[in-house]
Amino acid sequence: MKFLWFFALFAFLFGFAASECPEGFSPAPTEPTLCGAPRPVHGTCPPLSRYDVSTGLCIYVARG
Repeated sequence: MKFLWFFALFAFLFGFAASECPEGFSPAPTEPTLCGAPRPVHGTCPPLSRYDVSTGLCIYVARG
């Protein structure tokens, strides 16, 4: 029980770090909990993402 605060702090920091978008992605304007990136006109989405027709963005799908 003495180290419960340490584990709580670790869980909080890990959860906060996991909520950030990876490099090349930013929070989607319509859904801030998702990370999005623009898709090139004749290109493919970056790795670990898929194209979402409703937002017109490549949405990062490898989040926990």
